[in-house]
Amino acid sequence: MQPGMSDFRLIDSHTLSLIVNSREKDLFLRGLLPWSGLSTYMLPYIPAERQHGVSQFTLRKMISLSLSGIVGYSTRPLHLSIILGMSCIVLALIYFTYVITVAIIGANIEVGWPSVIATILALGGVQLFIIGIVGIYLGKLFMEAKGRPSYVIHDKTSG
Repeated sequence: MQPGMSDFRLIDSHTLSLIVNSREKDLFLRGLLPWSGLSTYMLPYIPAERQHGVSQFTLRKMISLSLSGIVGYSTRPLHLSIILGMSCIVLALIYFTYVITVAIIGANIEVGWPSVIATILALGGVQLFIIGIVGIYLGKLFMEAKGRPSYVIHDKTSG
């Protein structure tokens, strides 16, 4: 997507058939048309100030639109939980190593508390990691369920 892109556009009959034949219920044109790979041309313009009234597009609607774009065209956000889970596991291992080192040295440390925190951090990391893996599987199923073609044919030649 390009900055300043909007849903207002002129399209040809081939692009229209792509949109009409799409089985998606939550259609996000700003993502669908660039995804299709069809050639586009941007006409730069500066929109005029609104003459009357105020926009009905609230912050809630803008957030919903952005989430539709992110979730509808990428499984990348699902990888975040895997990264967070691995980070928690590494932090738990570092903390557990610290706790063992302090215990061996014989420093005054509260009994039980550090091991509980390290265990909770490790288990939370494992859960985030597993949720991320399940999320990626579900994301791939979601992308397949949309029924988008693997490619879009722009021109046909007789032969």
